[in-house]
Amino acid sequence: MKRKRREDEAVTAECGAVNPAAKKLLEQLLAPVSLSDFVSASWERQFLHVPGKKGKFAGLFDWEQVNSLLNSHRFPPPRLRLCRGGKFADPSKYQRGNGLLLTEPLLDEVRNGSTLIVSGVDEVNPRCREITAAVQQTFRCHCNINVFVSLKAVPGFPAHFDYHGIFVAQVAGRKHWRVWKPSIPNPLREHERELSAPKDRPPYWEGTLEPGSFLHLPRGWWHEAHAADEPSLHLTACVRPQTGGDFLQWAAAELRRNEFFRRDVPRFAESEQREYVNELVQTMQTALGEDAVERFLEESSARLRSFPRFDLPGTD
Repeated sequence: MKRKRREDEAVTAECGAVNPAAKKLLEQLLAPVSLSDFVSASWERQFLHVPGKKGKFAGLFDWEQVNSLLNSHRFPPPRLRLCRGGKFADPSKYQRGNGLLLTEPLLDEVRNGSTLIVSGVDEVNPRCREITAAVQQTFRCHCNINVFVSLKAVPGFPAHFDYHGIFVAQVAGRKHWRVWKPSIPNPLREHERELSAPKDRPPYWEGTLEPGSFLHLPRGWWHEAHAADEPSLHLTACVRPQTGGDFLQWAAAELRRNEFFRRDVPRFAESEQREYVNELVQTMQTALGEDAVERFLEESSARLRSFPRFDLPGTD
């Protein structure tokens, strides 16, 4: 019992206040890798491939739930997209303006090699919602889940990177992936147009995901994927941790309460400017305090998306 408590405390120290139910769900996705090992060795630092057993994601999502989503919900653009080779199909060809899908046109696109992507599926699927909640509670950052459906061995997107980390759960079928290391550390959205795909470099990892396989790609890792010429279904959790830039924006608002930071910046004497910078750094450190990062994370977590929970006709 004491050993288990120490392990829980270690995970808590590394990745926030861990809810036991959230930890259990995440460890089911990562198995046989433990959550603590994942956080210490891979989280937002290193690519990770976890081969899985075929039934590992049973109950997580399946073709029946895909069809239920498409039959029962409306997904106004850009919530539902069709993409082939990096080009998105015109939504008006398969969807009315109110989000109602046109069955045959959509099926024709997918049968001809387009990848079907439904964004934010955690808003309409209870199991995916549990995963999003577990990620947000554990890592204290934004998460949303997208569904990818492919029927042909045609890449939906060319080699690209995301400005956020991703978790990939291969639910059904097989999908072939190629992964490259980042071109620059921790790229942001504005770097997408500045960097070229690594066509001249051999992949860091290449392999075919079988049902039950799991991938973690930190921000900036290039990747390209296509189905193995058979129906493929996978979930991608997009995870957006706060950056140093986010922290500085929060800190700037905090520091406006301090009189020093409301003063004019020295404009003429270089000696005054150097002295000002030194005093600014010292005053900033004192004003923010040693618990500044924890306060920032707590405030950020309080603003994370939450899902309503109703239990009608209960009266409690």
